[in-house]
Amino acid sequence: MKKNRSIYFMLIVILIYVVLFFINKNLIINSLKFFMSLIIKIVPLFLLILVLMALLNYFMHRERIERLFVSRKGIRRWAIIVIAGILSSGPVFMWFPLLRNLRKKGVEYGYLACFMYGRSALKIPLLPMFIAYFDIAYIVVMMTVMIIMAVVQGLIINILFRKFTE
Repeated sequence: MKKNRSIYFMLIVILIYVVLFFINKNLIINSLKFFMSLIIKIVPLFLLILVLMALLNYFMHRERIERLFVSRKGIRRWAIIVIAGILSSGPVFMWFPLLRNLRKKGVEYGYLACFMYGRSALKIPLLPMFIAYFDIAYIVVMMTVMIIMAVVQGLIINILFRKFTE
């Protein structure tokens, strides 16, 4: 049933384009030109992201991530956790078992919160769309603010947990 809905939707869209072509040819031509320019701009980014995600999936295993989270100290640890959050993909609930294991190994809640906040930053698979719709300066500023706030949030949570669990 859903398969038929998709086909019907596509046919309706094509029909609308055909009708509009006879009403306003320039509108359709400009629309198709914009669509093609968007595709030309986005496809290379999608391919780059596909390669990066494949490399990440190949080289980053659960044990390696746990080792990086547990063994590092100081600024390097915060940097690794934020970057891992940004690079993480998939549904958030799939990360909960890993985060629980990290907590059992002594990783403080603030670091886990920093990871989760980093996940909410710009997602790598969505990068082509962000670039297509927004200016690169906006993306850089937004990412910088989100990275700083991820660390600030983690620090606050660590301080509060230390204060209230002692």
